[in-house]
Amino acid sequence: MRGLHLLLGLNGCPFEALKDETAVRIALRDAADAAGVTRLGGVSNAFNPAGEQQPN
Repeated sequence: MRGLHLLLGLNGCPFEALKDETAVRIALRDAADAAGVTRLGGVSNAFNPAGEQQPN
């Protein structure tokens, strides 16, 4: 497959913002649209627990 492919690792983002997978997808879609790129699809993976610290 030819073209630009992006893999994002989102670090330093507010935890509450990243917990909302739908909002993250919408933000990334809107950013791609604003950049004028063609979106072919997207895959996301929500980890459980979503970055929360495990008790000791």
